[in-house]
Amino acid sequence: MLTSFALLSTTAQEVDTLTYLKQQQQNQTLSTGISINLLTPLTFPPLKQTPVTWEGATCKANGRKNNKTVKKSLCPGLRGYKAEFEITGQPRSYVDIEVYGNETKQGLTFTVQNKSGGFNKRVRIKKSGVGTFSAGGIVTLSNAYETGSGEYAFSYTVTAVYQ
Repeated sequence: MLTSFALLSTTAQEVDTLTYLKQQQQNQTLSTGISINLLTPLTFPPLKQTPVTWEGATCKANGRKNNKTVKKSLCPGLRGYKAEFEITGQPRSYVDIEVYGNETKQGLTFTVQNKSGGFNKRVRIKKSGVGTFSAGGIVTLSNAYETGSGEYAFSYTVTAVYQ
């Protein structure tokens, strides 16, 4: 079975979610002083499954080239890129960030940063009132018989809490 499919990290559903989050952020900024802006979306290269691709093969969005073997990689030798975020708030303060995403669709499983589906990070807001952080992702072939051609859209959640 030769299957080709693309993963989109930004879809109408996610844009609606981002629009909603921006509206909520405007309201929350007044009370909490935190604002998160997506600078660059999480992007994966085109994914490809061949008859020799093993279940468990992955494609990582971390800025590095993926494994070159078609048995172990859904995007051999290609690069995916992390999402980049900007967080604004009280200068010189610390904010705990949690990024979580773990979703399976049609034989593919998307997780954030690592196979556990998320990570926590402490970000220091600089003197300018701005801090940055990034989040990568992994797509894993979980069931070779369920995949199909087309575009896949997965989502993840970003939470920020002042210390």
